[in-house]
Amino acid sequence: MCAHHARLFNRKLGIAPKTPRRDKLPNFYDPYIPKNNRIFSVFSIMKHMLTESSLGQQYKTDLANLLNEYSDIDMVSSGFEPNWQEHKLWQ
Repeated sequence: MCAHHARLFNRKLGIAPKTPRRDKLPNFYDPYIPKNNRIFSVFSIMKHMLTESSLGQQYKTDLANLLNEYSDIDMVSSGFEPNWQEHKLWQ
């Protein structure tokens, strides 16, 4: 989709990422489980991976800035909860 300039924000993913096991990544589940068929779950997994390499905070800031720049995007259809930045994975 990206290669052909299609929108990701309002699509269900054809191949959804596997949800991490609760015992391996408990922060993924608190306070809610991101829908794994939306782009927010991919962003969340990337955030976790980048946190492991110490780049997670910059990624969070860059994503928040990008979303603010394109505020007309329907966040709910992308899988974002209203207070997504308060999710433990994004702290």
